[in-house]
Amino acid sequence: MEVELEAPMYCAIVERKGVTSDRVKLYVRFRRRGIFANKRMTFRVVIDRNNPRYTAKAYETVKSLQPGDELYVDGYGDEWNNPRRCNRVERWWNVHFG
Repeated sequence: MEVELEAPMYCAIVERKGVTSDRVKLYVRFRRRGIFANKRMTFRVVIDRNNPRYTAKAYETVKSLQPGDELYVDGYGDEWNNPRRCNRVERWWNVHFG
């Protein structure tokens, strides 16, 4: 039996979001190494509504994310999972210091 290896997933913070009728564009960056480290580069993750890999519930969950919320993304920005909504204070902290 063949085992597929996937890229490792890292925790990323949503910087901003763009929503159209059939896709969501999330601009995310990986967490800093420390509080005094510089912010990492922002990159784009595109989630299509009609992508067979994801369910409608997953699409709606990603659509409702706000800047400062977290999700796990692979290093290429192709795969994502486990989005997590944060409260107002955590979101503010993540955007400015996370």
